[in-house]
Amino acid sequence: IVHGNQSCAAHTITFLLQAYGRALPVYIPVYLIPALIVHRQGLLR
Repeated sequence: IVHGNQSCAAHTITFLLQAYGRALPVYIPVYLIPALIVHRQGLLR
């Protein structure tokens, strides 16, 4: 048994949700900070 008490499909969904939860705190600043720097004039209008 690879995934314990979960089916392969349920494990895939659970893993993807956990992966997004781990990735968002990293990627939000990576994309947001440069966008704010580049587009700051448009945001101030």
